Amino acid sequence: MIKNNIAFALRCVGGVVVIGGVSWSLYALLGGGTWFQPFLFFVVSVVLGSIVWGISEIINLHAQQIDIQLRLEEKLRKLVPETPVGEKPVEFCAHCGTQLPPGGKTCPSCHEVNQ
Repeated sequence: MIKNNIAFALRCVGGVVVIGGVSWSLYALLGGGTWFQPFLFFVVSVVLGSIVWGISEIINLHAQQIDIQLRLEEKLRKLVPETPVGEKPVEFCAHCGTQLPPGGKTCPSCHEVNQ
């Protein structure tokens, strides 16, 4: 199922190019003349139609990958709680430079009371 409108439009354009080129080559072949010109119409239309069809597939697969990535990000957000943004900065002892425990004023190493 194609969810992307651009991919669907390109797929339709690719089909029209191939059908139009094949029809034109059959018309030119039955109209008389050499076989080279209808063969050239046929080859060019199939190549251009295939390129446009391939671009539509790339766009469709890219849209699917974006959907998968968004669902995965949503599941990860549910699993991992967000860290609080407004945490206090880490405090250090003024006397020896040891990191103080959260909310504590007394140094665990030198037992200096910091203000």
